[in-house]
Amino acid sequence: MNRNRSSRSTCTLETLERRSLLSATISGAVMRDVSGNGLSIDDTPLAGVTVKLYADLNANGKVDATDGAALASKVSAAGTGAFSFTGLGTGKFVLEETAGANQVRTFPYVTNDIAVNVTNANGTYADNVFANYVKTFDATAISNISYTINGTTIVTTLTGNVNEGDTVKVNFTVAAGKTVELTLVSYKAPAPYSDAENIQFQTIYQVATGVFGAGQHSLTVKVPNCYFQLDFVGGKAISPFGPAGSKILYGPQGRLISFVNGGTKPCDCEKTGNEGLTPGFWKNHLGQWQGYSPNQTLESVFDVPDSLGLDNTTLIQALNFGGGPGVQGAAQNLFRHAVAAILNAAHVLVEYPLTRTQIITQVNAALASNNASTITALKDQLDTYNNAGGGIDAHGNPI
Repeated sequence: MNRNRSSRSTCTLETLERRSLLSATISGAVMRDVSGNGLSIDDTPLAGVTVKLYADLNANGKVDATDGAALASKVSAAGTGAFSFTGLGTGKFVLEETAGANQVRTFPYVTNDIAVNVTNANGTYADNVFANYVKTFDATAISNISYTINGTTIVTTLTGNVNEGDTVKVNFTVAAGKTVELTLVSYKAPAPYSDAENIQFQTIYQVATGVFGAGQHSLTVKVPNCYFQLDFVGGKAISPFGPAGSKILYGPQGRLISFVNGGTKPCDCEKTGNEGLTPGFWKNHLGQWQGYSPNQTLESVFDVPDSLGLDNTTLIQALNFGGGPGVQGAAQNLFRHAVAAILNAAHVLVEYPLTRTQIITQVNAALASNNASTITALKDQLDTYNNAGGGIDAHGNPI
């Protein structure tokens, strides 16, 4: 029997689909803090700094014994200062920076940790930035330092010789073969002394700075006619000084030559009234901020409960908060208006209904209650104050 064997059974191999494994990335950069004032636009990339990644096993936003050993370690790249950790799953992580030799961390202000909550399995979590001030000032490059007070009296120390309203000239010699940047700067101060809590509220009154080669030189500034601080330092002037616990100060940065505090009366008292500007105003007019900087953290101003995970959130980020459900959402809404409130109270031309101390005390108490209704009630009050108008216009002119 003839059989037709010409037909053959065939099978088709399906082309394998290209599939990518879900994996998240945490990235950022290490910057060189040129002015020593924390993270700012004048910073430049800093290479060679070690950044480690930890699993935040107890979800407290910082590295501790519970978290165990680092998952990975990276060194900030030449030219960009960048670092990146890839192939991560979802969960909570902490980045920890180890400042290089002869460096001090200036951002984040009071911790070397940045908490990152990875919720998207293939997302990228970027913009995690550390800033370090590199100690390069050589105090041995200058000598023969003296101070001329009001054009007549020459002294060799500032202490006991400077009064409010004085004009002070510093005289100095730069050694042969040396080049050094030096600054003489006077500040308006909230008291006739400086401590960890009040120094962040000092504001520059006059500043003189320059880069000097070998030879004799001088710098001159006037001291305000009120509480003051006067500093002769290496490098650029700091404004504002950092919050308590930070290294945004001349001493920790290794460049303080001499300073003095004094004065007999307040400079700009906080006047209360019925003026206030919105979170949107302060978000869009950074040049009008006084006493605070956009990259300053919430924790540097308020007592932020660890449960909120917002310690390292900056003031400018808080002005963009959109709220949400529960205590977390209520706290974000409060922070949006609380930041606007302290900026209103801090500005010399805005007569806000509350002082900064009153705002901070009330915000801390509301957050400590862990009650969404209590937090929202204070937010509503500050919202009303922040919409009163008046004070200044977009150019800082009084209204």
